[in-house]
Amino acid sequence: MKNRILSKMITDELKFIALPVVVLDAVVLLAAAPFFGFTLDGVLGLLLGNAAMLANFILLGFSSERAVEKTAVSAKRYMLLFYLIRFAIMGAAMALAFHSDRINGFYTVIPLLYPKMIYTLSAVFPNIFRKKGG
Repeated sequence: MKNRILSKMITDELKFIALPVVVLDAVVLLAAAPFFGFTLDGVLGLLLGNAAMLANFILLGFSSERAVEKTAVSAKRYMLLFYLIRFAIMGAAMALAFHSDRINGFYTVIPLLYPKMIYTLSAVFPNIFRKKGG
């Protein structure tokens, strides 16, 4: 179906990381509570970090799918452009968090590492992270 905004691959990967992201958010909140407490700025930091992580994740999938349709030179330029866009999004999120009095920067940075953690743990513990269809 070509009318979709996100491809099936991206949608499937988002479904795969959805529950682990929620679990990791809860773990971060509980682990950081003794140091930062349960505050609104921590929750806002997690929300901003999750938004930046999801934007990064979606743009990575989108650019990877499109790059394979291009020539090698064109694909390299295309991937570099999207890398810079993704880097700018992460940088903007961190700059906003660290310059804001209402958003905790620590909580913003942690979700940016979630995809790496989730995919590494899913390789180490495949029975816990059962990925359907792949």
